[in-house]
Amino acid sequence: MKNKVIICAALALFVAGLRPLTAADVKVAKDQAKTAAKTKAPQQWVPVDEDVWAVFMAAPEYHFALARESMAKKDFRTAAKEIREGTKLLRFQAKKLEGSVAELNALAGKVSTGKAVTGAEMDKVFAAAGKNLDYRQPQIPVVAGENEVFIESSQYHINQAKTKLAAKDQKGAAADIRKAVAYLKLEAAHAGRDLSGDYKSAVDEMETLAKNAESGVDVETAKLEQAFNRAVKDIKKHLR
Repeated sequence: MKNKVIICAALALFVAGLRPLTAADVKVAKDQAKTAAKTKAPQQWVPVDEDVWAVFMAAPEYHFALARESMAKKDFRTAAKEIREGTKLLRFQAKKLEGSVAELNALAGKVSTGKAVTGAEMDKVFAAAGKNLDYRQPQIPVVAGENEVFIESSQYHINQAKTKLAAKDQKGAAADIRKAVAYLKLEAAHAGRDLSGDYKSAVDEMETLAKNAESGVDVETAKLEQAFNRAVKDIKKHLR
């Protein structure tokens, strides 16, 4: 029911902006349809675990809080870096919405030229838009060849974990390792990658290292880096 309400609201906004079509409108719609045809329409979606989604949703606020702390210490370089880290995740959300805009424009272009469009086809596009509007929904769109924002975020937390391990902050390191794992899982879902093979063994090893660190066992940063690199290498095979 919630999704239906969201979709209806989106459609209401869409219809409110309609006006009589002109020849220029049809040309623009055709151009947008060609652009959208290069992507999967409608988008494919895969569910992700709630704990993984929670890491993603909390990320901007997490980085912005660190930026504020760095500003208080007059560490402007780190503050700027943290702001950019948080912005990366917001940009990913914007790209999801851009994908829906392209699909809706392609659909409007198809309809405006008089081509037959079934109700089921329209519903798929509208449903995809509804998922994007509901940012709380723990689902990730599958887009091959998309940028590696989640891998970059995972690398950030691996670096944080290594720094904390060197400072003997075992619990802090464990928390960052788990966040790194969460982003790897998001990237794998985004690339349509199943949790199997070398990727799975690498992620399992990272989770074991997080447990060891949390229990006070010394964790070698080299082992952590190796496991992370194995997972990334396997994921990148599927980023075409």
